[in-house]
Amino acid sequence: MPQTRNLLVWLDGLPTIETVAYLLSALQARKHVAVKLFLPAGKFLADGPVMRKLSRLGLAPVPVSRLRSKFLFQRDLAAGDAVLVITDPALDRSSRAFRSSAIRRSGKPVIFVQHGAYQSGVNAPTGSGQSTGVEYEAGRLLLWQCTQLEERFLSRNSLLKVRVTGFIKKPFLPFLPQSDELRDWVARYRSRVLFCQSFRWAGARFGADTVAEWYAMLDGFLTANPDIGVVVRPHRGKVHRSHSGNDTELLKRHPNLLVSMSNEGPLKDAAIHDCVQLCHSVVCPESTVVLDSVYLDRPVMIMDEMSALFPELPRFDGPETLAAFARDPEFAREASQKVLDRFGRIDDNLSRACDYIEEFIGG
Repeated sequence: MPQTRNLLVWLDGLPTIETVAYLLSALQARKHVAVKLFLPAGKFLADGPVMRKLSRLGLAPVPVSRLRSKFLFQRDLAAGDAVLVITDPALDRSSRAFRSSAIRRSGKPVIFVQHGAYQSGVNAPTGSGQSTGVEYEAGRLLLWQCTQLEERFLSRNSLLKVRVTGFIKKPFLPFLPQSDELRDWVARYRSRVLFCQSFRWAGARFGADTVAEWYAMLDGFLTANPDIGVVVRPHRGKVHRSHSGNDTELLKRHPNLLVSMSNEGPLKDAAIHDCVQLCHSVVCPESTVVLDSVYLDRPVMIMDEMSALFPELPRFDGPETLAAFARDPEFAREASQKVLDRFGRIDDNLSRACDYIEEFIGG
């Protein structure tokens, strides 16, 4: 019988957990690979929803200090046979770059897992602006798809390491119960549409003019359609100076508007799946929200002009089209189904990803 291999994963935050939790749970259940998880101590409450969900998935991360996670990890690294990451060690410019450098020097096999539909180094420019020939340290790249766009960004050597899994993320946290205030708001609007934006990165993907135009469009839509409920969701519900002033002004003038903020308001602590479920349709840029939405059976309209990631979906071309979509999103149902067909059943995709991991590290 082959020796069980130890796969190391540092769960640095909720984005990592949301990406890999179901994958690691499925992998561990197969009993060919031992999953060793490290979680910054105090990051999440011991009896909070994140830790409870990890426990239900059969995952028991070792709590480690931030110092041990970022700098004093050598003993942990030595105990592993391979490492799974959502940021390639060669491309890491975060506060965890020291650990990434050590992973590279260790020579241990590295598995990279895609965590965003529009992701730096996969189908979007890296932090240094590189948009062709991106070279990965990882020996195996698990991507949701590999189209001409990804082929243009990745180096020839990196492309040889790619295995396509399809979409592998499910809602991680439980759906939040609705407060009385939120139920009252929902009851007032028979049609509700979710607008998502990623202006946290204004200046990179989105310029100041784009932000201003988007909010002018939204103001006009809210004014012209007071009977439609609108939820605005910034990236991960985070307030940012690039857009928070606009949100405040629109909330003063439009009772049919809610803004999903992580720290306050009727949607406090809401995850993206809570916002998607609350609405009948979704309008967003090309991002993971598209997949989050279609897998929750919500039709999607794309706001930005790009078309490489989801060419099947209808695109915003004016206020009339937007209003028609918000009132009757069913015309986009067939297009959303095409996206689902292309990215596959999540459980099948998770099984496929497990196969690729076991084959790569010899589990």
